[in-house]
Amino acid sequence: MESPIHFNAFHFYPDRGELVYRKGEPAEATNRLAPQPNKLLLLLLEKYPGIVSQEEIKKAIWPEVQVDFESSLHYCIRQIRSALNDRASDPVYIETIPRRGYRWLVLWERIDSDKREKERRPAVSKRLIPALFLILLSSFFIGRSLLKPSTEAQVPVRVAIMSFQPLTDSSAFAGNDISLQLVERLTRGYPNIMEVIGPTTTDRYPSSGSLENLVEDLDIDIILNGRFAPADPTDRLLAEVIRASDGAHIWVKYFEPGTDPELIVKTIMGGLQERYSSQLNREAGNL
Repeated sequence: MESPIHFNAFHFYPDRGELVYRKGEPAEATNRLAPQPNKLLLLLLEKYPGIVSQEEIKKAIWPEVQVDFESSLHYCIRQIRSALNDRASDPVYIETIPRRGYRWLVLWERIDSDKREKERRPAVSKRLIPALFLILLSSFFIGRSLLKPSTEAQVPVRVAIMSFQPLTDSSAFAGNDISLQLVERLTRGYPNIMEVIGPTTTDRYPSSGSLENLVEDLDIDIILNGRFAPADPTDRLLAEVIRASDGAHIWVKYFEPGTDPELIVKTIMGGLQERYSSQLNREAGNL
C-alpha cells in the first residue's frame, strides 16, 4: 500500500483516493475523490513547487481519450478545491496560473512506516479505556458536533449574477434593475450560506458564449443569467439558473415584455429555492 501524503491537517491516500482531514484526534472527515481528480492532485503534489501545464495534465490523465478537456479539467480542479475547502480567488493549496496551468503551494511529506505505526498506537491504547468513559466521551463530542465535522457544509454557495441587460436600448427590458434586486435579496436574505458576486464584477465577463473564465477566476457555484434572443420578435427574456460545475441548467423561464421586474425577481428566486430548498429554509430571511 502506498504511503500517505501529509500536508497541513490533511492526509492524502492516493492508492484509495481519500483525503482525510484531521484536526485533533476526535475530529476527522474523509472526502473520496473520483479517479481523475485523484490523479490530478497526485500530479500537482509530485510537481511541487513547479507549475503543471495544461498539456502535462492532458497527457497524464487523458492521454488517448477524446474529452472536452477544458470542462473536464475545470471540473477536476473544482472537486479538489471543494475537498480541501480551497478557493481560486484566495488559494491556500492550488494556484491558477492564467493560460499556463496550476501550481501546488504547500510543502508536503510522505508518512513513513515508522511514523504510521506510532499513529496507530494511541488508537490501540484507547481500547483499554473503560466502556462507561468512552460512552460519556462520545456523548460529549456528539453533543457539540465535533465527531464528524463537514468542511463542505461550512462553505457558502458562490452565486454570480449577470447584468440582465438586453442587446439594444430599444428593448422593453432596457435599463431594468433585475440584477441589482437579486443582489440585494440574496445578500440580505441568506448571508450565511451565499456569497454574491454582482454585475459590478461579472460585467467584466461576456454574458454570451463561454463563462468558464468567470467560473474559474471567481470560484463560482451558480450563475444567474438573463439572455435576450436578437431574432425573437417578442424580445422575450430567458432567465437561467446554471450550475457552474458542468454548465447544466437547473432552472429556466421565459418572461414576456412588460412583465414587472419585481415579479421576475421573485420567480427567479423561487427557481433558485427549488434547487437549494434545504439550505435556504434554514435561513431566517424571507425573500
